Formats: sequence, C-alpha cells, structure tokens
Amino acid sequence: MIEFYVSGNFNNEGGIMDYLVREQCSVLTSFAYPKMVRDRTAALAVRLRETKRKINHMIDSGAFTAWASGKKIDLEQYARTCNELQQQYADCMSFVFVSLDSIPGAKGRETTAEDIASACQESAKNYDYLRKAVQGKVKPVFHTGDPEWLLEHYADADYISFGMSQNLHEEERVQWVMRNAPKAADKKLHGLAATGYRMLRAAPWHSVDSAAWQYAASMGAMNWVKPSGQLLALGVSKESPKQKELDGHVASMPDIVQEEIRARLVAQGTSIEELRQGYAARWLWNIACYREACAIASSAPRIAAQEGLFDA
Repeated sequence: MIEFYVSGNFNNEGGIMDYLVREQCSVLTSFAYPKMVRDRTAALAVRLRETKRKINHMIDSGAFTAWASGKKIDLEQYARTCNELQQQYADCMSFVFVSLDSIPGAKGRETTAEDIASACQESAKNYDYLRKAVQGKVKPVFHTGDPEWLLEHYADADYISFGMSQNLHEEERVQWVMRNAPKAADKKLHGLAATGYRMLRAAPWHSVDSAAWQYAASMGAMNWVKPSGQLLALGVSKESPKQKELDGHVASMPDIVQEEIRARLVAQGTSIEELRQGYAARWLWNIACYREACAIASSAPRIAAQEGLFDA
C-alpha cells in the first residue's frame, strides 16, 4: 500500500486537523517554516493523545523552499528540532526526518557542473552529520542529476527519497524513476510530489507526498478518481469555464458518473453544493481522493518502458 503524506500550508481550517487524526493520515511538514512545525505538531499531538491514535509525521528539511527564497537552513538547529520533536511526541507520532540536501547553484542563473558537484558533497556531509546527531530515522534525498556515487553513499539508509526535477516533462520524470529505482531495490522509496497517474506506477513506492490536493481546492476544483486510478481535478463552480470541457468539470462528466460523485459525497457527509461554497470542504474531499489513488496504484501493475505517454 502506497502511503500518502499530506503536505501543504494549513492550520485547522475546516477542521482539517481533526480529519487527519480521525482518518490517521500521514503528514509532511516543512522545516522551512519552523513555527508551522512547532504549532502543527503540538496541535496534532493534543488530538492524538485525546483519541489514543498515532500517525506518521515526516519532517522535511525545507532545503528547496529555503533555497528558492534565498535563505539557508541551519543544520544544527534542524538536528536539535528533530530531537526535540522525537523526545516530546514519539508517543503519538512516528517521525521520519528528511536529510538536509544542498540545492546546487542559485536561483536566476544557470547551474553548472561545479555547482552540482559541490552541492552533492555537501549533501553527503549533511547526511553523515544528521544520521549521527538525530535520535530517529533520517531519510536522504537523491535528485535528478545527482551522480550515482551519492546514491551509493546512502547505502546504509533503509528509506530514501527520489526528487524529480520540476524542469522536466512528466514522462521524463517517470523514465528517470524507472531507470533509478532498481539501483535502490533494497530500500523503501519515497516519491517527492510523485502522485501523477504514471508516476505512481513507475516504481515500487513505499510512500509519496503532495500538496496538489490543496492547490486544486484553492483553485475551485474537487478531485475525482476514475476506476483506472487516474486522478482528475474537476471544476465545481457554476461559473467555471470548464463546464463543457471533457473531464474538466463535474457537469461535463457522464450522467452516471455525476450520480456516483453525488452518492459518494453524501456517503462522506458532504455534497456538491457544500464543495462549491468553500475550499475547506474541498480540502478534506481531495485528501481522501489522493489516498484512494495511491491505494489503487498499490495493486496495479507497474508500467513498462515501452508504454505510451497518454494511458488513462
């Protein structure tokens, strides 16, 4: 079963914290926002202890977010925070801490081979430091463009993330995963933002994460999972220009599918009308759809290299 980690920026809008605890969703929080790490973890812990539940919580180092904003993550502070979380909340959360990878180059200029080589050396050193300094599981990241020696450097890690470049087309990202997953066959694989239809079938993922559920909801869309496992983002607004677009709006779906959507919503205690009125209801619905897509992909055959680009 592919485990879906709910990432994104949220507090308790629409009762999302209660939902995550009730459904025992796995959560990813970025250290790029230290206050969010502290506040969210504490808020989840209160609810988990009250209900005697336990969830998985992945703390991402926030390296890319910090790099994109011109900031830098303090390695020692990150290690201290990881240990504090482990000490305070291990009774109700199983933590995984993502190693602090170094992002090559600088935003706004072309990355050079020297940038990549230097960044990979720093990533290796950071991992070596954190695996000794942190009292818990530390998970390194292997990125598109990283040299193979870096993957070999992570030989002692039982859990590793694959980070696929956002500058590549989705099929190029899929092919990169298919080439590199066999090199980490002895490890649990986590796919960073790896929830596309073909991507979910490109490797034997242990887990993936995404904040796309939140983006879709904020843009007025609800997710829907086709029987094949393909995840759609459907407009729900009566003013949406996608109303006549195939697979683009609830109203453009076949009548039988519209009936199924409405029945599923009612079974979940909501409705099309409620999803139209606010993003919070769409948040909860969309998270459920992402988990469903991961569940379907878990039992589906993995794609073969010769398959076409546009399977549905």
